[in-house]
Amino acid sequence: MKTLGHCHIQPFSTLCTLLTASLLLVLWRGTALAQHLDPAEVTYREYQEFVLTTGRAAPDHWDGTTFPPGSAEEPVTMITWYDAMDYCVWRGKRLPSQDEWRRACHAKDFPKRGNVWEWTQSEEYGWKILCGPQGTCDCRHTYRPTWKNAVKGFRCASDQPMAFWPVRRSGD
Repeated sequence: MKTLGHCHIQPFSTLCTLLTASLLLVLWRGTALAQHLDPAEVTYREYQEFVLTTGRAAPDHWDGTTFPPGSAEEPVTMITWYDAMDYCVWRGKRLPSQDEWRRACHAKDFPKRGNVWEWTQSEEYGWKILCGPQGTCDCRHTYRPTWKNAVKGFRCASDQPMAFWPVRRSGD
């Protein structure tokens, strides 16, 4: 191992190799492998767990902390961008960007539980960008982050740590 001043070159070289390999994978696949969108929008049932656990105010159209009958597996609506963002953070996740949402939408098997626009973390001139109702990959809708209505829902995204080769243990 060579030494340059107080720095060892080998660890830097290894780091550069790993970063280069990661970049090549991203360029080859067209998307970062670490990004992952939830399979569908957050449901009333899932959001109720957040309300009960955190003490967050339930959407206005609920009866206390109880969502409307028959809506358990439908996308939760009547929540602000801040509500959606806080839910995702509570789950250890985040809202997807407009680009992440659009790439996932154009991929095969992108499920939509309902005909709602979905909040993203992207914004334009202080307005938050929402992406497509059922059957579209449109991301041209903008809305104030404090506004809510019956056709605005969301899903979360996570940054999965990149997998490395398994460490071989003796006896394997």
